[in-house]
Amino acid sequence: MTAKSGASRAAPRRRRTAEEAREEILAAAERTLREIGPDALRLQDLAADLGISHPAVLHHFGTREELVTAVVERAVRRLENTLLDAFRSAGDGAPDGNAMLERVFDMLGRDGHARLIAWLFLTGRDAIDVKTARVGWRAIIDAVHARRTDGASREDTQFTVVLSALATFGQAVAGGPMLDMAGFAGDHDAPARFARWFATLLASHLGQPTAAETSVRGGRKRSRSRARGAT
Repeated sequence: MTAKSGASRAAPRRRRTAEEAREEILAAAERTLREIGPDALRLQDLAADLGISHPAVLHHFGTREELVTAVVERAVRRLENTLLDAFRSAGDGAPDGNAMLERVFDMLGRDGHARLIAWLFLTGRDAIDVKTARVGWRAIIDAVHARRTDGASREDTQFTVVLSALATFGQAVAGGPMLDMAGFAGDHDAPARFARWFATLLASHLGQPTAAETSVRGGRKRSRSRARGAT
């Protein structure tokens, strides 16, 4: 049996706004890239699946490479917003470093974005709009540095953020083989433990309480509160 043709699998046409069409194209392209990889992305197949014309896809993104880059940029912005939201929700306190890193590891690794970025870099394409990314990174660095109480320089915070990005990116691209070579072959919980270990390492360097210390402090506060209530 031959594979289905684009015509036979084409979705019915429907009217969309330009923004709706763009978002649907990005979402569909992201699913394809995550499941199959960049080399398998065909704009004509994507258009047929969405029930739009091939020229409509070209109108929004120009080329396949530009579409892949747009998918990556959107993922990076989503990741930046996730981190900034975590800092904002923490108020004056320190955000949950374990939860933040686990989210980053998941997004880069499970969702396949790190492999896409690596593919773009290795093929000589611009993976990220540097000017746009610089704004997001500056906001993250500002948020991290504002919570430091150890008097470290801003450059130290910048390098810490870069180290975090390199570690999470490397884990997403080659973490499995690296952990295997380090003696963790068959240990399915090792990636999660590595993320927790790295979060503790970062918290210690940034002069912030670790998750364990925060839990102990919370327990002491609850105990004192119960003691006062009993008197």
